[in-house]
Amino acid sequence: MECCCLGGEKVHTQLLVWSNQNIAKLSVAISGLTNKKDNKITAKNITAGFISYVITDEFAGGCGNRKPQDFDSLLVADVIDPITSKQLLKKTCSQCG
Repeated sequence: MECCCLGGEKVHTQLLVWSNQNIAKLSVAISGLTNKKDNKITAKNITAGFISYVITDEFAGGCGNRKPQDFDSLLVADVIDPITSKQLLKKTCSQCG
């Protein structure tokens, strides 16, 4: 994975993990980054987490009194959870952010 930024900027990257097998404890190892000019970002300045999802409905017509049967439900990314590992069930995916 390659990413570019100017000094002082924050960079956000996502990685998608998918497997044919269950993974009991998927984790991400963080190390320092070095570019071709030998500039470095140390591991202490890098964080990782897993993206958690919530079920929501479509936002058709805005908020108000609504009948759930009138709106489709969706699974959407909601928050980057700072947990250190996560179970991954086969033929599903998990995102690391």
